[in-house]
Amino acid sequence: MPDPTPFFQADPAPTQAHPEHALELVKHARRYVFDCPPGKEADTLAQLAVLIDDETNDLTWFDAALLCHQLGQRMGRRLSHLRRPA
Repeated sequence: MPDPTPFFQADPAPTQAHPEHALELVKHARRYVFDCPPGKEADTLAQLAVLIDDETNDLTWFDAALLCHQLGQRMGRRLSHLRRPA
């Protein structure tokens, strides 16, 4: 089972750098950052589902939809780069 915690969770800090493959959500003055390298998207989504099912945190399925949207946009950009002729 995936680790049910984001790799980083803290108050928003604009100076903090995150990997380019991170998914981020700011909610109630908290920043959730999920490490989501290419090829590990399903693992990240499974981790997110575990967090949402845990009643001790404030993440919801709407939050998951926002993160999935980010993931879809990122995957679309990667695919468009692959299709470009050299």
